[in-house]
Amino acid sequence: MSGILWHNDATNETQIWFLQGRKVIDSRIVVGEDGNPALVGGAWGIVGVGDLGGGEGGDIVWHNSETNETQIWFMHANNVVRRGTVLGEDGNAAFVGLPFSIVGVGKGEIVWHHSDTNETQIWFMDKENLVGRGTVLGEDGNPAFIGPPFTIVGVGDLGGGGSADFVWHHSDTHETQIWFMNENNLVSRGTVLGEDGNPAFVGPPWSIVGVGDLVGTASADILWHNADTNETQIWSMNENTVVGRGTVVGADGNPALVGPPWRIVAVTGAGAGVLSPVKRAVISLDRLHCHKRGEISEAEPYLLVAFFKVDGDSNSIGVRRNDETGELEGFVDGSCTFQGTAGTHGNLGDTSVDDGDDVSIPPALGQFEADLKPITGADLMPSLPEVGIGGFAGVVVALLEENSLTDSAAAAGHAAFDRTLEREINETVRNLRQGTDEPLPPAEIERLKNEVADRVKAAVIDAEGNFFRLLNADTPIGADVFFANTSRDIHARLQRVITVHQSPPFGDQQVLTHDYELFGSIAVDIPLV
Repeated sequence: MSGILWHNDATNETQIWFLQGRKVIDSRIVVGEDGNPALVGGAWGIVGVGDLGGGEGGDIVWHNSETNETQIWFMHANNVVRRGTVLGEDGNAAFVGLPFSIVGVGKGEIVWHHSDTNETQIWFMDKENLVGRGTVLGEDGNPAFIGPPFTIVGVGDLGGGGSADFVWHHSDTHETQIWFMNENNLVSRGTVLGEDGNPAFVGPPWSIVGVGDLVGTASADILWHNADTNETQIWSMNENTVVGRGTVVGADGNPALVGPPWRIVAVTGAGAGVLSPVKRAVISLDRLHCHKRGEISEAEPYLLVAFFKVDGDSNSIGVRRNDETGELEGFVDGSCTFQGTAGTHGNLGDTSVDDGDDVSIPPALGQFEADLKPITGADLMPSLPEVGIGGFAGVVVALLEENSLTDSAAAAGHAAFDRTLEREINETVRNLRQGTDEPLPPAEIERLKNEVADRVKAAVIDAEGNFFRLLNADTPIGADVFFANTSRDIHARLQRVITVHQSPPFGDQQVLTHDYELFGSIAVDIPLV
């Protein structure tokens, strides 16, 4: 979860606002390793926040204006786990000061700017260790020397390439410009455009106070603060285009207006160590396209559809000992939330389908909405009780063509379908090992998807399935399963292929008898407020 980092210049308190969309859902004082508030000020100042420890993205970088020491606080949520002085390539403390100053922190990168020469330099970091550095080069390969009235006001991944892109602001024209980077190489640049496509010129009393993924879109947003009204506003970005803006609000839904002695010093990264945000999932099965129908006179397709979600409503992170290694490991405990759909014969209409036809899927059959709450478990890591992983939602679809099965027999088969799916999904989910506080990685989602899909397809299509015998007078065509914790398209070919046995010397032949194409989508979003 992302957030806004504040510092109080009077008390030297540092505080994090944890956000869900634009709403502050929690605020916490930064505490040291001893659990007490970490009150730091004077010559020390926060110069940025980024992912320097290879973990959660909320590590705080401090610089001492007197000693020129740079120090990193490696964080979990609002807790300092450890701290380390930045070391140069030679292993000694790297003391750097004016005219160089730190202007931003990215994922494994600290960005410096030289106020005399206007050089910008990137330090590539492995935790607190400097492993390489490079002067920023322009598109022509030469050093890009830029200074006032342009200044760097933030660093973040605005281009989606994983590099620290630079946000510049022009104090005279009020232009904001983004440099899209590949390491220390400038790939392209673009003026920030408003929703109307025109340059967005904004100046005092507004100023840019941070750059980072604040609303969970995997792209950095720009954070502004108004020195007169104390309003804080988020610009949601798609590269250099503003796609939405909104005022930061408190838990009560009213604007959160805060000013001196508090000031915003940085934006914390996504996954800053508290609960994954509650997300809203909307699954839509839109239509089928018939490429090849069966050869019976009346080909009337119908769907068996079941939706499910795995989230904090009915799941938690448990702990068990691995039988092979003897080590403790986390796993997802509990059962899925399962929702079947009504109807079999005629649920796509009672008319016959021909090759080339599109068949709309009614909302009552193809629509599902649910909140996805984070899955937590205090027993997994007692010292970090709020660790959580994001939930996910899915849908299983089986396509059949009506033949000679009675409606009552089809209903019985549908009920067995639901029972089988719920059992198979729950058994598979319980075998999911999850010992991390990060959302399910794509590779794990894909692995789980394939495992569930294979077992579900076997249950639906295999003639030995518990319920297939109840449906064997109709024609099963194909089945698939789709789920995700991020938005994705639903697209699949549902086909029936039979084996035609022939006498020697002719071999067996695979014949495609039915071919349909399914279209839909899964939308997973974080509500803005």
